[in-house]
Amino acid sequence: MARLKGGDPFVFGRGGEELEALYAAGIEAEVIPGVTAGIGVPATLGIPLNAPDMACGVIFVTGTRKTGAPDWELLARTGMTLVIYMGLKRLAHIASALLEAGMCPDTPAAPSRTAR
Repeated sequence: MARLKGGDPFVFGRGGEELEALYAAGIEAEVIPGVTAGIGVPATLGIPLNAPDMACGVIFVTGTRKTGAPDWELLARTGMTLVIYMGLKRLAHIASALLEAGMCPDTPAAPSRTAR
């Protein structure tokens, strides 16, 4: 039996929870990681995540959580590239929060699939 998940199942993918459930049920499992979308998609589109003239690092963050929310103010102040997973449904809120926190409105951003 195989369970296929795209990208890296341990980057906001609940792979750990699934693996624990399998082990608890006495089922042996092997994880073969792929390339996480946060690296694969920008590379496919030719978008450098930390071009020297733009950012000194990259932060991978989820746009949703079971409780609370990421500290958008803190993230905006870092000056680093933000790769936001699972943020499409909250895109307007996230953009607004980052702008309110002082992120420059001219900050480059990759368009979402709904922004076309």
